[in-house]
Amino acid sequence: MSQKESQIEKTEKDSDSNLINDIYEKINTLETRVETLEEENKELRSKNDTLESENKTLKKKVTNLEQSQKELKESVSVLEDGFEGIEWDINSLNNRANAINTAVEEAQSDITKQAFNSEEKRSDIKKRVTKIETELGLEDWEFTFSSAEDSCQLEKFASMPDEKRENELKSPVSRATLVWEHFDDWSSPTHKGRVIRSGELRKLLKANTGKKLAWTQIYRMMEEFDEKTTAEYQYIDNSSYGKALVRLRDRSDAIKEEDKRKKSETIITQ
Repeated sequence: MSQKESQIEKTEKDSDSNLINDIYEKINTLETRVETLEEENKELRSKNDTLESENKTLKKKVTNLEQSQKELKESVSVLEDGFEGIEWDINSLNNRANAINTAVEEAQSDITKQAFNSEEKRSDIKKRVTKIETELGLEDWEFTFSSAEDSCQLEKFASMPDEKRENELKSPVSRATLVWEHFDDWSSPTHKGRVIRSGELRKLLKANTGKKLAWTQIYRMMEEFDEKTTAEYQYIDNSSYGKALVRLRDRSDAIKEEDKRKKSETIITQ
């Protein structure tokens, strides 16, 4: 074999060897790629399983939310029906309250008229009594006070035993009797007589009975006091004293003032 041929054969062998090496390298690369792809595929399947599980969970949550939404709609419907009923009840109560207010206003108007009529009757009676006193020559205060004292109900109640008073008298009357008994001690002097303001009454009754009374209870007691005492005692409500119980000057002061008035008239006449 010539040298040239040997050289050609060697070149061919080297070429075949390089080709085989390239093929092996490609095969190794492909195998490595396949392994990588298999790993990626395995990882993707795992992620897919996780996503499917999450998808099932989300579907379950959506189903629960849809059910909750349905229940909420039903609750809203029930509440709307309830609100309609409540609104009707409120309107009904407002109508009743208006009717009661109207009745109270009418009653107050009647009471005012009756009080006015009573005052007119009282004034007329006083005029008639004064006329009789003048004709009989009696002192004005002597006659009117002696008659009034006989009709003072609280004085009679004050003579009752405590147990009987507690059982037989209503609370406002019982408290009014207590005030009548202590009027001289509890009242303060004024230029017209003696007075106890409502605030003082509330404190004094609490100290005496141990009970803190509401203002409505105090005013009710004052009304009973006014109704069940003589004309010298009065329940007033003015800018000077507010709501208060007063007693006009006693008989001796009234008689002195009457004597002074008569003497003045006599001097003027002379």
